[in-house]
Amino acid sequence: MKLGFYINVFLLAIAMVAFYGCAKNKEIQTEPVILTPIPQEKLDTIAIAKIEEKKVEELVKDTVVKIELPPENKLDTIVVKTSIDPYTEFPHLAEEFFFQVDSFYQNGMLDSARYYLERFRVIKPMWNLWQSKADSISDSMESIFKKEIEKFEPLVLEIQNMNRVKAFYSLVTQAVDSLIAMEPGDSLTQWGLSQKEEAFQNTLEKGKKEKGEILEFVHKGGNIKEALQKSEVFLMRYREFDSLLGITQMIASLDKINNEIHLEDMEFWKSNDPKKAIAKADSLITGKNYTEAKKLLIKLKASELRTIAIEKYYVLAEVYCNELRKETSKLFVKAQKSATKEEKQSLLQKAIKPLEKCIEEFPEYKNIQTVIENKKFLEKEIEP
Repeated sequence: MKLGFYINVFLLAIAMVAFYGCAKNKEIQTEPVILTPIPQEKLDTIAIAKIEEKKVEELVKDTVVKIELPPENKLDTIVVKTSIDPYTEFPHLAEEFFFQVDSFYQNGMLDSARYYLERFRVIKPMWNLWQSKADSISDSMESIFKKEIEKFEPLVLEIQNMNRVKAFYSLVTQAVDSLIAMEPGDSLTQWGLSQKEEAFQNTLEKGKKEKGEILEFVHKGGNIKEALQKSEVFLMRYREFDSLLGITQMIASLDKINNEIHLEDMEFWKSNDPKKAIAKADSLITGKNYTEAKKLLIKLKASELRTIAIEKYYVLAEVYCNELRKETSKLFVKAQKSATKEEKQSLLQKAIKPLEKCIEEFPEYKNIQTVIENKKFLEKEIEP
């Protein structure tokens, strides 16, 4: 909580001032002894000690807390300015005192060393007092916090229940944003953000499941137009998750299948065996009769063996494009060894043709982007 932080800093500042004042006013029976004559190096050491003592005084001055009230005395927007960090300043201050004591001790100024040690020893009882005050304020703040938290409880419970039943991400986000707008403090704000993340993951998992159900419906021979309708509704509900779920890509793929399926093909498979057709497609691929294999597999997408047909179609795409890429590679190597520039350019143009066939016939090929990049590279090689 911001208020808690500011109160702690304010107490630390007061405590630092109190500590310095108490130590300064403490009566010491023995005055510091200055030995004479003092060598120059000792004078330098004493000068350093005084400089360090001056730093301590300036540090105490820097801890003054300034509270600026904004217009209309809106105390909830108080700004507290401080330069104190107790986790670094307190240890640093202690080291400064030990430096002073050690400087006097090393130079034979034992009374001065005792004087500073005596001033340092008064910190322990004062520290216990500060700790007691901090505990008291902390208890008071905890009581206030519990009362404050009650007004956020209904919304907190609502958010918890939403995630318990795996409510949609947008609904949880709306509730969390409402909570944060009420300025509940750092703890509840962070809790709210964690609830949004939980809702995000819940919704993403639900989306993956729904997408899987649509694809399963398609692969089992379901009506493609019906699958497309389901996909459009799915996209409207999960538009925020499109990039993660690939919904747009799925719709494009289903649309392509839908355009390839004809009513006569569906009727055809009512009286013909698609299993025999699958076996024939395999034979056509092995015999490198790629055009006929493609036609048959597209026709088979209208059958009950649609899933197998789609898988075989991707196999065909890979076999066909890999063969064309090998052809391009051979022509490219030959072009690099050509005797003249004209011969080289002619061979490079021939090398591009197989890549163009792959792109045109099978844009679904899994390495199609590599094929496109290879084509661009060859085109640049031809440029004068």
